Amino acid sequence: MKYYFRLALLLGILFLSTNAVHAQMVSLEEAKEVPGMKAGEWTAKIIMISTSDNMELTHEMGNEKAIRALEGDNTYRYELTHHFNEDQQDAGFCKTTVKVVLPEGGETFRLVLYPDKCYKGSFKLAGITCVESAGGVYAQAGKSKVVFSSQYNDLSIWCNDVLLFDQGKLSPNDSQHVVGNLSADNGLTDYELIFTLAGSDESPNPVFKVKTPTSGTLNVKLDKEMVARTSYKFNVVKSVKTIEKVLSFGEKLAVAQKYWNEYPTATESSFFEAGENAFAEVLNHKDCPVAERDSFYAKKNRLAAIRVDTYKKQRAHEVFLQREASLGYEAEGTFKFLMAERNFCRRIVERYPELVGYKTDLEELEKKLLNHPARETTVVRRDYQVITGKVTKNDSYVGDISGTEIYGTNDAKAKKESRVRLGMVGSDGTYRIVLKDPYNYLFFYGEKEARPITTETETLDVELTR
Repeated sequence: MKYYFRLALLLGILFLSTNAVHAQMVSLEEAKEVPGMKAGEWTAKIIMISTSDNMELTHEMGNEKAIRALEGDNTYRYELTHHFNEDQQDAGFCKTTVKVVLPEGGETFRLVLYPDKCYKGSFKLAGITCVESAGGVYAQAGKSKVVFSSQYNDLSIWCNDVLLFDQGKLSPNDSQHVVGNLSADNGLTDYELIFTLAGSDESPNPVFKVKTPTSGTLNVKLDKEMVARTSYKFNVVKSVKTIEKVLSFGEKLAVAQKYWNEYPTATESSFFEAGENAFAEVLNHKDCPVAERDSFYAKKNRLAAIRVDTYKKQRAHEVFLQREASLGYEAEGTFKFLMAERNFCRRIVERYPELVGYKTDLEELEKKLLNHPARETTVVRRDYQVITGKVTKNDSYVGDISGTEIYGTNDAKAKKESRVRLGMVGSDGTYRIVLKDPYNYLFFYGEKEARPITTETETLDVELTR
């Protein structure tokens, strides 16, 4: 009972620390005047280049609509022509705010328009995504810390237009209020910025720019005003390609199936989210065959469940690193989140045995726990019933085998309210489920009745029927 109370408390702490996620994945180059390009008498043109065919371009001082044209391979030109009214003609200029929006996010910027001038910029997906995650306490009076953590070891980072990291290396600067530091561990590089706030004339709301040598530039801001004794963290990762709604059903299905084929080797929660969204697009398509919808739903739900569990493990690891930095590796508070990460990893291995990367993670986490100074001297471990098997189907069963959901129940008819989801059939047609509670039957979704089991059942090969 003590163990489960601690685990429940730990989960509460973990999810209370997960604040609203703010993600940035679009790159803006503000429009600048193009020397020599003419717009025409008492007009001005705003031109924005994008790789998306679904961008909105507007500005606050007019209701003109932008015209889209193909600029090159997978590149589009959005051109908005502003006509000066009488007041603007008398003033000789027009101050406005330009707004550009993609499905993945939007930006605004100020622009002063002059007659017969053209202004050109770009707005597109950057190729990288910056996600603000839960921060923590920074135990230094009058100081705060901002960390950009990334798989990229060649990031360039600016703060208020001052270059602090140049392609993964510290860049010399004259700032007296911010100091940079680099560290690397487990394939991740941490770009640390230590801000001195006490007596500083610097803005408490710094604006960062982040890019790789091959990506666009992200403009990143804190969600709240920077305060002392606080740590802020951003994760910079490779962007997942957005699925375009213009694809045919066959093309959407091909994209979704590619995610399905590759998911056993994936390790990023964002990959499973993208796969889940891909199958949602398939199911929402007007040409989706009714006979295959159950199979698509099963695959979508499988990826959704994996996304949740892998995200929990990822969050536990992030909080563990934060506790390690603030409390030290040997502290009990650090040990709790190491244990939480192990528990989430074990859940992943038990629920999704087809995921090949997590068994090694689990072994490494078990070793760390075993050798941790704060571990409990007595470990209570319960052995659960495990059932494995091979699944095939006969001619009466419509749909794919892979992704079929498996439920535990004590009702032979497997009424919906009696069922508890235990797992799914893997892409290779096999399954492995762990019974943490006793059940008399296993129910494979799509069949009419459940299949009996006993406490001695270890293997159950199944031929699915309707």
